[in-house]
Amino acid sequence: APDYKQTFKVIQLQRNFLDIIEAAKVSDYLIFVLSAVQEVDEFGKSVLSAIQAIGAPSVFPVVQHDTDPSASKQLPKIKKSLMGFISYYFAGINQVYTCSSHDSTLQIVRSIANTVPQPISWRQSNPYLVADSFDFMPYSDTPNNNPTALNQIQGDLKITGHLRGANLSPNRLIHIPGHGEFQIKYIENHSSPSPSPAIASASASAQVPTSSFSSSTDPNISTQYTNSENVIIQPNPQEQDSLISFNTPDTTFNEQPDIDDSEMQVWKEKMAEMEKKEQEILQKKTKLVPKAGPSSHGKGLINGSNGSNGPEYDFGPSTSSANPRINTANDGSEYDSEEYEEIEVDEFGNPIESENSKSAVDHELPDTEESKKQLDEYLKLRAKQNADDQEFPDEVDTPLDTPAHIRFARYRGLQSFRTSPWDPYENLPVDYSRIFQLENYKKMKRSSLKSLNSSTIKYGSKITLVLKSVPKSTFDSISTDKPFCVFGLLPHENKYSVLNFLIKRNPEYEMPVKSKDEMIMMCGFRKMLVHPVYSQFNSGKENPNNVSKFERFLQQGDFYIGTVYAPICFGSSPSFVSMQNEVIPTLVGTGSVYSVDPTKVIAKRIVLTGVPFKINKKAATIRFMFYNPVDINYFKPVQLHTKYGRHGHISESLGTHGYMKCVFNGQIKAMDTVCMSLYKRVFPKWNTKLL
Repeated sequence: APDYKQTFKVIQLQRNFLDIIEAAKVSDYLIFVLSAVQEVDEFGKSVLSAIQAIGAPSVFPVVQHDTDPSASKQLPKIKKSLMGFISYYFAGINQVYTCSSHDSTLQIVRSIANTVPQPISWRQSNPYLVADSFDFMPYSDTPNNNPTALNQIQGDLKITGHLRGANLSPNRLIHIPGHGEFQIKYIENHSSPSPSPAIASASASAQVPTSSFSSSTDPNISTQYTNSENVIIQPNPQEQDSLISFNTPDTTFNEQPDIDDSEMQVWKEKMAEMEKKEQEILQKKTKLVPKAGPSSHGKGLINGSNGSNGPEYDFGPSTSSANPRINTANDGSEYDSEEYEEIEVDEFGNPIESENSKSAVDHELPDTEESKKQLDEYLKLRAKQNADDQEFPDEVDTPLDTPAHIRFARYRGLQSFRTSPWDPYENLPVDYSRIFQLENYKKMKRSSLKSLNSSTIKYGSKITLVLKSVPKSTFDSISTDKPFCVFGLLPHENKYSVLNFLIKRNPEYEMPVKSKDEMIMMCGFRKMLVHPVYSQFNSGKENPNNVSKFERFLQQGDFYIGTVYAPICFGSSPSFVSMQNEVIPTLVGTGSVYSVDPTKVIAKRIVLTGVPFKINKKAATIRFMFYNPVDINYFKPVQLHTKYGRHGHISESLGTHGYMKCVFNGQIKAMDTVCMSLYKRVFPKWNTKLL
C-alpha cells in the first residue's frame, strides 16, 4: 500500500482446517469472505469457532456475490444478517464490507491500513518470526555420492523476517512446527528503517526502539559488527538451552558387580557364538503342515530338512489315520504328500504369508456395507455407555466368577475424597522417569516471562535467524503456499512434563467423547496428537489434596481438566481439541493451559452397589454387593453411603452367600441403594506426537 507507506503480506489459504488455524495464529488481520447467496457451511463454522478459541486479531468481514440478482435487492438485510452472524464469534465488529467495485475495495484497504492490529495476550509471551525469505546451507563434510547420507544431510537454516511478539535471546531454542526444536547459531541484525506500525503495535503498545541491540551489557552473548553495519549476535555456549526434551529411564537401580577381564572375554565369546547362531536361524526355513493351511498348524508342525530349534510334537501311538505318530526325521519321504505340504517360516517358526494367503485373508474381510454396519453398532455402544455414565455414574457390577478383593485389588477406599491424603509419588509408572518436574511452576513462569524484558533482540527488529544442525528434509518440507513461522521458546519449554489444560466441550458436537480418544490438540503455537485423560475441574480451595475424579466421558456444559504428557508451556496459551474427519474437521472442545503438575492425582472411581434385604432401625441387612464372606471382610474398613444421603459401615458378614449386616447414621428406606466408592490412580499414555 504505497499511499499509506505500509507493507502488507496477503496470504490466500486453501480449504484446509489446520492450515487456516496456523495462519490465523500469526496474522495481524483476518479477512472473512462471506457469500450473499449461500450460507456458511459446517466447515466454516468449525473454522470460526477454532479462531475464536485461540484469539482473533482484527477481523474484517467482506460480502461477495452482492451483485447477484437474487441478492442485490435485499443487500442491506443480508449485510445485517451477516453482521449478526459474525458478531456471534467476534464481538466489536461494526461494519460488513463489500467488494463489488474498485472504490469499495479501496475502502477495505484504507480501513486495514488505518486500523491498529488488536493485540493477543498469549502471542506476546513468546517471540515468533514470519519468514520473508529462507535458505539452507548444507555442511561441506557431508558426502554427496552416498544415498544414505543424502537423507541425513544437515546444515544451517537461515530465516529472514521481522521479530514479533516478544524479545528474543540467542541462548533460547527455536521451535519449527512439525519438526521440533533447534539451537541458534547466530542472529544477524539488518540495518533497515523502523518496522511498520502494524508489526510494532501488534507486539506491544511501547514504541519500537531504533537500536534493536544492547550489545555490551549482557555477558551471556557475544556481539560482532560486520562491514555492512549488520550486528551479529552469538549465544553463550554455557548459557544456551539444551535440546534434551525428556529423560532416559534408568532401570538399573541396583549396584553392578565388578567384572574382570577374563570374565569379560568369556562373555564376548558367548555373545559372538549367540550372534552366529542367530544368523543361522535367520536363514529361510520350512515346515510341514496339514494341507488345510497354516491355520491348521495346531494339528502338528514338523521341522523341515534344514532343522530348527522348534518343539517336537508326539501324539502317541497311531490308533487311527486321523492321529498319526509324528516325529522329526530329516527326510520328509515318510509323510503323505496328499496330507502335508511345505511352507516357509520366519526365524520364530511362524508361517510366512504368501500372496495367495494374503488375498484369502483380504477376501475374508467385511465388505463396505458390513463395515458400515459394524461402525454403526460401535457408535451405538458408545452412545449407550455415555448415557449409562450420565444416569449411573461410575457404577459397576461385582463379578460372580472372580472374588472382588482380587478383581479390585488396585482400588482403595477414601474417608473423604476432598481431604484424604494421597501420596503423589506412590506406584508411579516408568513414564514418570522420563519427564521433568518444576519445583515451583508459578515462580518459574514469572521468572521466564520476566526474562523477556532483558533479552537482547527487541521485537520489531528485522533479523536473519540462523539455526544449526537442521536436517535438509526440514528445509525441503517447507511450503511456499502458506506462511512459514518459527517460534522462540522460554527456558525449559522443550522439556516434557504432565500438562493439564482446561477444556469445555463444543455445544455443537453431539458424538460421545471418551477419555483417551485420539485428538488433535493445538496448544499455543504447538500442534500435537494426544490421547487426553479427563477429570473434574476443582479450584485449589475445593481440592486441598490435589486429587481429581477421573471422567470416562467429556460431558456437555461443564469445565473439565485434560491431562497429557506434553512439553512445558508457560503463559496463558489457548488450546482446543478436534477430531480430524475425512470430510470436515470437527471441533470437540476449547480451553486453555491450566498447569504443569506431575503431582496431580487423577483417581478413577468405581461404585459397588447393594440393596436392603431387611431393615431394623439403624441396622440393615444388605445383599448383592458381594457374594462371599471373604470379600465382605476384606472391604469392611471402607465407608458406605446411600443415594438418599445416609452413611455407614459394614458390621459383620451373615452366612456364606454375601449377605452382610450394616449400620448407618439413620434408618434407610427400602427403595434406597447402598454404595461403596473405591478409587485407583490413572495416568495418561506416553503416546503424544508433535505434528
